Amino acid sequence: MKTLLNGALLTLLGLAAASTAQAQWANTDLLLGFTGSTTGNDVLFDIGTPSSIGVGNSGMTTDIGSTVNFSLWNGGNYSAFGVVGYSTGTSAGIYSTVAPGYTPNTVGNKTAYNGINLTIQDTGSLIDGSGNPPNSAVVSVSNPNSWSANMSNPGFNTYYNDYGSPNSSLSANSGVANLYFAKDDGSAPKYLGYFTMSGNDLTFTAATVPEPGTCALFGLAGMLALAFRRHLGRNA
Repeated sequence: MKTLLNGALLTLLGLAAASTAQAQWANTDLLLGFTGSTTGNDVLFDIGTPSSIGVGNSGMTTDIGSTVNFSLWNGGNYSAFGVVGYSTGTSAGIYSTVAPGYTPNTVGNKTAYNGINLTIQDTGSLIDGSGNPPNSAVVSVSNPNSWSANMSNPGFNTYYNDYGSPNSSLSANSGVANLYFAKDDGSAPKYLGYFTMSGNDLTFTAATVPEPGTCALFGLAGMLALAFRRHLGRNA
C-alpha cells in the first residue's frame, strides 16, 4: 500500500512539473508584447508556435484571441504591440512584426542571429508560469528585460539595437502588424502574413501563396511574352 501511495505521489508531482513547464514560455513559441501604457507596465503573452497560429496556411485567418487574457491590458491605453520569435537548426532565423509599410532588417549571419536570439530569450523568460493566465506576464517597464526596455528602446544588447523595433501602433485597441521571417544568412525577410487587433480580438491572417498551377501559368505567360518580344525584334 505504501509503495502504491509513493508511486501515486511521484506521478502527481511529475504531472505538476509538466504542467508548470508547459505554462512557461517555450523558445519555439512566438512572444506577443503590449507596451506604451499609462500603467507603467508591459504585458507579455506566449501565443504558441508559428504553425499553431496559422503561419503557412495560405490566406487562412486564425482567431488567437482565446490565448490572450485581454483583462490584463484592456483599458491600459497601450500604444503599441508586436510579435517576435526565432527558429533553430537548418531553418534558423528571426520572426518579427513591423508596422505596415516597413520591412524588417536582414539577419546578416549566425553571429547576428545569436545576439538577437538571446534578447528574445531575455524577455520571453519573464513568462515563468506564475501569471494569470500562466502564458502571460505583467512586467514593469523598469525591468531591463521588459518589452519596453528590450524591444522599444535603443541600448546595448537590446533587441531594438540588434535588429530594430517590432512594434506597430495601436489606436482605440486596434491596429495591424505585419509578420516576417528572416533567415540567418542575410537573405531578404519573407512576408508571412499579418496580425489584426480589433477591440478584444486578435487574429492572424497568413500570406496568400499561389497554387503550383497558377505559378506554372505565370511562368508560361512570361515565356510567351519573351518569345513575342523576340519575334517583334526580328521583324523590326
